[in-house]
Amino acid sequence: MTHYTTDKYRIDIYADQTFTEGSADNVNQYDFVYFDNSEYHFPSVFGIKTFKDDTLIKSAVIGSIGGGTGIRETSTIIENDRLLICCLDSVFCLSIPDLTLLWRTKADQATCFEIYKYQDSYIIHGELEISRLDKDGKILWQQSGADIFTTLDGKDTFTITDKYILATDWENRKYKFDFNGIIIMTKQEQIYNWLTTGLQQPADRLSEIFYYDKRDNEFFSILVTDYFMFDENLDVAEDTTTTYTKENLETLIDRIKRIEKKDVAIISLPRLGNSANVDDTEFISQQAESFLNLNSISIETVTIWEVEENGTITIDLKNKSKSVTKKPWWKVWK
Repeated sequence: MTHYTTDKYRIDIYADQTFTEGSADNVNQYDFVYFDNSEYHFPSVFGIKTFKDDTLIKSAVIGSIGGGTGIRETSTIIENDRLLICCLDSVFCLSIPDLTLLWRTKADQATCFEIYKYQDSYIIHGELEISRLDKDGKILWQQSGADIFTTLDGKDTFTITDKYILATDWENRKYKFDFNGIIIMTKQEQIYNWLTTGLQQPADRLSEIFYYDKRDNEFFSILVTDYFMFDENLDVAEDTTTTYTKENLETLIDRIKRIEKKDVAIISLPRLGNSANVDDTEFISQQAESFLNLNSISIETVTIWEVEENGTITIDLKNKSKSVTKKPWWKVWK
């Protein structure tokens, strides 16, 4: 149980995972139940009670769908006349002391981890999105990344400074946003961020492989899911549809063919994720500089291949398809 106080009131917030709406067996009864309409059991349920001089004033219980959340300092904001709390995929705003639901906003498709006050608005650190809400819960903007906004060790994943918001995703990519949701990284920062992500990949995890194309003077990466789009002739398979543009598909096919033919102009980044120094910023920076120097890559002219951020690949598993092990490119992933 976590206790908060205002000038006049005490607020208790705690997990009440056994609570079931309408059940006579509940340990706690509440004045208000703010639940999603869902047939599924909520991964997280929070009880909230307000007190004045140890006298209970009101109680409420909240629950939603999405990934489970915990109660911690950065998941709750207490103001003089209202409280805001992250619960699963939503942010709830309740009045103090009456616990009337003022608004509720689904701020992430999966989980809302943290909430921070910024001027007269709120910044939400979600699993899939970084969002800014106004004082009435309206979403002002949202930004997603290439992966979820958390890391394996959960450290240093989200920071707010006076000038920007810095978020880190699962593959250790860094995202710097201004308070209007605009990415503000310089080109040099973007290049080093991309290199850091590629260099920190574990040698035994091949979900994404990072390359430099010397012919095109361009960095690019290929996802394992990209390969599953194609048949043995490197045409889009009959059971597969994609939203990738024709231009990006042609580039992807060209590079897969060149990788298969061991084109010396395509150079793979070293995968140092299993190194003892992988979390040493100076070590990774030195490796990035070494890669740039050894391959005569100029930060000023090199580019990063931009693929559709929201591109999708759909495979119809009902159709009988050829075994992927027969495809020539499959040996890349062995």
